[in-house]
Formats: sequence, structure tokens, C-alpha cells
Amino acid sequence: MRCGSTLLCQTFHQTHSCVAYSEPGLLNDLHIVLSSNRESEDTKKYIKYAFMLLCKPVKDRGTVAHVMKFQSGCSSYIQYLQVLFPDSRALFIYRDIRSSVRSYFKLAPTRPYLVVIGALSLVSYNACYNFLVSNGHRPPGKREYFASLEKLVTQTESVLFVDLILIIADYLKARDQGCPMAGIRYEDLVAEPEAILRKIFRHCGIPLELVARALPAMERDSQEGSPLDQQTLAKHKHSQLSFELSEKHQSDLKKLCQEFNVPDLLVNEILPGTLQL
Repeated sequence: MRCGSTLLCQTFHQTHSCVAYSEPGLLNDLHIVLSSNRESEDTKKYIKYAFMLLCKPVKDRGTVAHVMKFQSGCSSYIQYLQVLFPDSRALFIYRDIRSSVRSYFKLAPTRPYLVVIGALSLVSYNACYNFLVSNGHRPPGKREYFASLEKLVTQTESVLFVDLILIIADYLKARDQGCPMAGIRYEDLVAEPEAILRKIFRHCGIPLELVARALPAMERDSQEGSPLDQQTLAKHKHSQLSFELSEKHQSDLKKLCQEFNVPDLLVNEILPGTLQL
């Protein structure tokens, strides 16, 4: 959700010793197919084979790690990886929630479905949920969560705030269940890239001498050459839009954070498990 995951993925790729995959289609499609039968042994088998296929050894490549950047809705893969591949490590990158929503809101001209979601959210979160599911997406949270949010729909950006809160709740739940997942603040990565990358590589068991190779990725637009690069987005009027949350919205979002046992994200609190400077 516009938190710097593409940039982080590219830092691994830049080392030329890590094979990095950004939202591989195989895992996205498999997640949708298996979403209704997550607990079966067949599900675990399909997931294991999918990862083995993506991470097959390449002769003379000298690969030290395979890195997967998941779509936000595919976070449930983490629980399987801990069982199927116990040596795997997980990372969760996040940023100030207002900055994340503003960044995502700028994508509307390049992502027409965002306009549809925004319109539906003003009518009904349940309608929004049905639209996402019918188009192959797994919205964060369950249907009853969306249905309970009907009063929080007077501002389109609320949908994005709600998504982020539920995604962060998934991260905290995974940590509570023993998953060795580390948090990374985007702001820290940008401010002190070498120091944070050293902590990230140490957490992942990647040789620290590769940090120097990774650093050039921090100097480029991670979306360069795509419809999401900075120059392209700057041409759209949405890039100049801003929004402010009313006191009512701030109060509602704080209550939602409490409901899902998430720290008050409107004060930019550092999440548990975050790799800090």
C-alpha cells in the first residue's frame, strides 16, 4: 500500500546475489484459488511447490537468498512459510499512515478501479467488499469488519485508512503468533539507508558486505519506466490534491485502531518489532 516495498525489493535485487520477485503472478493467482480452503494439506503442498518452482537453483549464479514481495492481500503466505521453510525471514515495511494514503490516492488516474472503490465506499463498505472479491482481490479483514464500518464512509480516503489498519493488524498478529517478522519504517530507510539495510540484511542472514551493492537502488525512482513513476504521476491533477481528516474521522479511526489492537497510527507511533536506528 505505497509504503516503499518496491524500493526495498529493488535493494535486494541490486546486490546481484539475491533473486527478488515483485508480486509474482503465480503466487497472486494461487492465493485466490486457495482462499476458500486454506487449512488443507493440499493447500500447503501447492504453496510449497510454487515457492520451490520460483526459487529453483540457478547454476553458477551464487544466489544467497530469494526475496518475495507479496501483494498486501497475500500476507497469509507468511504463516505457511514458517512451517514449510523454517529458515525463512519476513519483513514488513510501513510509513506514516497519512503519507501512505496520500501516495495511494495519487494513483487514481492510473488505476480506474480506485475510483470505483471510492464511489462504492461512499454508499456501502459491504458493496465495496463485494466488488473487490468479485475482481479477484482479498480485502484485508473479513466481511463483517467491512459491514461494521458503514458509519465511516463520509470521506473516500477512509477506505485506504481502514485497509492500512487491517494490514498492520495482520502484521502484529503474526508477530504475536511467533513469526520472526521485522518491521521497517520507510522514513528510516530513506533517512539512513546504509544503517537500516545493514539491520535488514543481518535479520535476513544476508552477508553485510552486500549492503554496498544495494545502496545505488536508493538513488533511483523505484517505479521508473512504469505508469507509477514520479514524472508520470506529477502530470495528473490528483498529484496536487490534498485532504484533511475531520475531528470526527480522526476519532473514528482511533476507535478502529483500538478495536484491532493497533497503536494509534495518527500519531505515527513506531510499531513493535521495528528495526530502529
